[in-house]
Amino acid sequence: MGLPQKRNILQQRRTLLLQQHYQDLQQVPNIDQQLHDIEDRIEAEMKVEAERLIKRSHVKWTEHGESNTKYFFRVLKERNRRMTINGIRDPIHDTYSSTPTGMLKQARQFYQHLYTADPCHQPAIETLLTTIPSAIVTDQEQQTLMAPM
Repeated sequence: MGLPQKRNILQQRRTLLLQQHYQDLQQVPNIDQQLHDIEDRIEAEMKVEAERLIKRSHVKWTEHGESNTKYFFRVLKERNRRMTINGIRDPIHDTYSSTPTGMLKQARQFYQHLYTADPCHQPAIETLLTTIPSAIVTDQEQQTLMAPM
């Protein structure tokens, strides 16, 4: 069995454990330890595969006269550059934060604002609901519709 197949089997086992745990179909004893063990094995399989690919690519690059160290360094540096957030701009106040504390503060404010309920005009809701014929919506259904969420 090849390395990718072993990794796929381990990932499927991890997914099954998580599904059983979240659906409460089974009480999975020591699920945290089991998940930790499976994730360690997946990581070990990935390291073995990465080492195999590095050795294999080293042979190709050596044949073509290239240095794989330079290539890998460039790839890792580019990936790191793309994955790093250097700053966040606040569109409301038109400020830019580049410190971790400032970025966290702006992100927190953004999501608090995003998920804060907009105020509603209660008289307009009541007027709208009173125009609906009672044959369509009962008084109890109107109360349910007007209740806060």
